[in-house]
Amino acid sequence: MSLKVELQNIGGLRGKHSFSFKEGLNMIKSPNATGKTSLLNALFLLIGNEQIPKSELEDYLTDNEVAGYVQLLDSKGKKSEIRLTRDISKGVNLTKIDINPDLKSDLAYFVIFLRDKSKLNQGIQMADDIMIENWFLEMTKVNIFHSVWVTAQELLHQIEINVDILTEKQQEDIEPIEKLIQEKNNSLKDNKRRKQEIIDDPTNQKNQRRIKELTKELKDLNGELRELKYKILDRKDKQEPEYKKKYQDIKTQINLLQEELKNIESKREVLLIEKKEWEKKLISKSNEIKVIKKKNTEQGETKREVTNEINRLEKLKDRSVCPLCDSEINKQGNKELLEKNKLQLKKLTDDEVKFETKLKTSKNEMKIAQDKIKEIEQEIKYSPEAIEDDINANNNKLKEIEKLLNQIKNEELELEHKTNKIEQNIFTKEKELKNCLNPEVQEEIERISYVISDEETEIAHLQLKKTSYLKNNLELSKMKKRLIAAEKITSYYRNRVETIRKNMVKKINNKLEKSFKLLKLAELERITLDPDHFKLDIQRIDKTYTSLEKMSGAERALISLIISYIVKSTLLPKIPIFLIDEVTSEMDDTRFEDTINSISNEIPYLIVSRHIPFKGEKTIISSKDIMNNF
Repeated sequence: MSLKVELQNIGGLRGKHSFSFKEGLNMIKSPNATGKTSLLNALFLLIGNEQIPKSELEDYLTDNEVAGYVQLLDSKGKKSEIRLTRDISKGVNLTKIDINPDLKSDLAYFVIFLRDKSKLNQGIQMADDIMIENWFLEMTKVNIFHSVWVTAQELLHQIEINVDILTEKQQEDIEPIEKLIQEKNNSLKDNKRRKQEIIDDPTNQKNQRRIKELTKELKDLNGELRELKYKILDRKDKQEPEYKKKYQDIKTQINLLQEELKNIESKREVLLIEKKEWEKKLISKSNEIKVIKKKNTEQGETKREVTNEINRLEKLKDRSVCPLCDSEINKQGNKELLEKNKLQLKKLTDDEVKFETKLKTSKNEMKIAQDKIKEIEQEIKYSPEAIEDDINANNNKLKEIEKLLNQIKNEELELEHKTNKIEQNIFTKEKELKNCLNPEVQEEIERISYVISDEETEIAHLQLKKTSYLKNNLELSKMKKRLIAAEKITSYYRNRVETIRKNMVKKINNKLEKSFKLLKLAELERITLDPDHFKLDIQRIDKTYTSLEKMSGAERALISLIISYIVKSTLLPKIPIFLIDEVTSEMDDTRFEDTINSISNEIPYLIVSRHIPFKGEKTIISSKDIMNNF
């Protein structure tokens, strides 16, 4: 049972390479800079590609190479393959040709490869609890739910503040206003009743019939006056501020659009410069292609000549006399010349392949340059007309609002003019009514009339204020609904985070409890993972608790190896491969041997690289008895 790996242009392994890994422990022993890490990276690239950031792909493709690949054939004949290609404008791209479903997992990126730059390994080596927690959060995707939870909590807190503010306004403002309106209305009724009683008293009347007429007229005029004053207040306190706010908002939007317009014009200048650069590249590649084609043509002619010469020499190699001129043939000279021409033909054929590859690459780069120029031209063609249209549309809205504000102002003036006329009419009617009464009550009637007018104006103001607060209360009702929704969202994501944490930690802790043999190798009684902060609680054999800070580098390396193995075997038991790259160098050979042997019994293919002093060429040893070679 073995894994067969074929790769090309991955890291330091330039060109094609093939490797086989037997079931069990596979030790890669070779000095530095000989391709150990590149081989492990190739396997990691194939298995962990779901989460490898695009920015990291550059590290996997061999420098100055345009393409590379990794193929894996497992013991069941299932094939997996990925390809890397370099794009001069977009960097390195990864394409999945075929991936064995058994090797697919979002978690593989985090747990199948223990190496120096592994965040878990770095966190343990540096005794950084926060780095360890962040690794677990990222690996389990709890960080996504955690971020949403934190955002939901912030939103919930803001809504709670808004609800408190609106509730406070409701409690402090609505009740006093309603009470005041009620008091003013009662006082208004009393004053009107008192005034009417004075007017209706026959002993106070000089002209009873005219008094009745005037009373009716004044009632109608006062009703009309109240309505006009309410309309004026509505325009001044409600409509006018609303339109002014809209006006200001649109003005702000216009300023933003104008700024965007300037940015587009600046960007266009940058694009034009970029276009010139790509045009230079295009011309350069076009010339390069012409040169390659010319050289290829010349090489083709030379190749034909050499081929003809080889054919001629092949015909003469068994002859001693030339059939054309009957002269004696130098067989040794012909043989040497034939070999020389064959070598030249091979070189020409190799050069032809190189020319074809170079031509293909240049054409590809030329196509990229053409596409980029077209893309830039499209962006340059994009005129700011859409933004200018938005600006014009908003300016038209401003004009409409200005028109409405002027209309409201004119309506206010018209209403005030009508109000003045009605007030003048009321004043005249009141005066006439007063004259229809006995002189001794005229002054009292005038005083009560002023009080009634003031109270009616004040009540109108209070009614508008009450309407505003009722609007706040409606907003409060909506805000309370939002509060309920935010509480549900917060609760859901909090529970989700806690459930993922607890379930994963429980699985890992269960596995840790069963791995007492591994822990004994590290002279530890137990290691447990805290579900709240993913902190490692470590207990030594003597029952004393310790922390990562107090442990030696070798102990931390061993704990990093144990935790990585436990997490991998707990969360990804189906993936048969576990990779370890030189993170065990601080351990002594005996402890390293015991730990690796213990782990290799559980992992179908354990592949470990370890530096050794240079003793000739690098070797890849695949055997469970590898430790005998130490």
